[in-house]
Amino acid sequence: MITRIAELRRKNGLTQQQLASEINVSQETISAYERNGITPSAQVLVLMSQFFGVSTDYILKLSDKPLIDSPEALTDSELDWLALYRQMDERAKLQARGYIQGLLAQLEREKL
Repeated sequence: MITRIAELRRKNGLTQQQLASEINVSQETISAYERNGITPSAQVLVLMSQFFGVSTDYILKLSDKPLIDSPEALTDSELDWLALYRQMDERAKLQARGYIQGLLAQLEREKL
């Protein structure tokens, strides 16, 4: 059985070591969460929830909804964009932002 942590990590294009570095645990700890079904501490769950942008219930498979229902909940498409964004280095993020801003400005001009 693949854990939700492994699913989220892979969807975001991360190695166990990269995720471990992001939340300040060892790669061995991530492996234990993924392979042995060990439940992370509350503190680590919150860090993972914030990093992946999902609820702790989703990580624990207590819910199939990544986010708690709210007006601000992200769509699957938005979550896919976020996963791509998180794979970029800072330079690529700046380039992507510039491109999107230019695209939005062009669309705004076309409305006039």
